[in-house]
Amino acid sequence: MAQTADLVVLQGGEVVHRASYAPGRLRDCFSMTKSVLAMLVGLAVDSGAVGLEECVEDDATVRDFLTMTRGVASDVEDIDRVMELPSGWEQAIRCREPSWAPGTRFCYDNGAAHLLAIWLSRRVGDLEQYAAEHLFGPVGIDEARWMRDPEGHCFGAAHLRLSAVSLAKLGQLLLDGGTTSTQRVLDHSWVRAMTTAWTPGGPPENTGYGYLTWVADEGFFFGGWAGQHTSVFPAYDLVVVTTGLPNLLPADWIPARSAVLAHLGTAPTASDVDGRPALEH
Repeated sequence: MAQTADLVVLQGGEVVHRASYAPGRLRDCFSMTKSVLAMLVGLAVDSGAVGLEECVEDDATVRDFLTMTRGVASDVEDIDRVMELPSGWEQAIRCREPSWAPGTRFCYDNGAAHLLAIWLSRRVGDLEQYAAEHLFGPVGIDEARWMRDPEGHCFGAAHLRLSAVSLAKLGQLLLDGGTTSTQRVLDHSWVRAMTTAWTPGGPPENTGYGYLTWVADEGFFFGGWAGQHTSVFPAYDLVVVTTGLPNLLPADWIPARSAVLAHLGTAPTASDVDGRPALEH
């Protein structure tokens, strides 16, 4: 199993378990960053700054980018090659030729997430500042760091750094339909769209895919390499954050999320929200 760095459990909006097994507070979210990006897109759509059917690239729309159906074949190593470049990441990602029509086929694409982040920043301003004002601040997140590309754009695919508790707050925000106890942050319809499987998905998580968010029968989750997961189980009114240490991965590692699923056993599906059985702990 991946070396676990943090375990945070919220049920009914309250912390029922919190443990850290490694020094430091902020963790590299890796690809969980993408789900945060989807929330920022939702804020921009709600404000009228952007539209889902606007094109980010050629005929590929914002919606296509959110659902990973940009139309370009990609593999996980493509972004590593881009990140080795001293500059020009945007141009390097955009030069890929389409493999099929946008909106027709899922393909996990780190480059697409970064293009979407750059495009969004040109509409709403610096994404780290935008998030601090419109997303992080309202849910009580006071510390975040976001890696930038050589041109200064927040990296949309990965490497936002947040605490495990902050990730739990974001999971709780979606579980609560986009609202906190005092205000609406995200539109409820956006939360529903984010957490609806628009395609069957595929690797690396091999489950359905919403708006830059993975969707399974038991709920939805943000997923990142090396055991980074924010898992939301609506039927249990439950949010579980598990973070991992990438430098301590055994060859046959599996994410701690698998242990969470095993503990829950035959979890009710996300649609079975009545009754909400309590988690044993």
